[in-house]
Amino acid sequence: MRKIIFQQQNKSKALEVRLENTAPDKYSVIIAGLTMQNYNPCQRGVCEPTAENEYLFVENETYCTYEYKSLVEAKTIFDCYTAKYLNL
Repeated sequence: MRKIIFQQQNKSKALEVRLENTAPDKYSVIIAGLTMQNYNPCQRGVCEPTAENEYLFVENETYCTYEYKSLVEAKTIFDCYTAKYLNL
């Protein structure tokens, strides 16, 4: 049975980062939704020019799962991805 320990969402970006306990001594950090990064030129996904004449790259189907055995390590990674993608 999965149990959500921490969850952060940014509805304007349609993105969430979750830390789940999936089994005894098994923790998952999950990134789900849309991630946006600046690339020039775009390679895949949806590309739109910005005011700075760069391109905004949108990954449409982002779902990444990272497995850890330690809650401390999983929480550290969760905090890093929350800061990187959600800017909370």
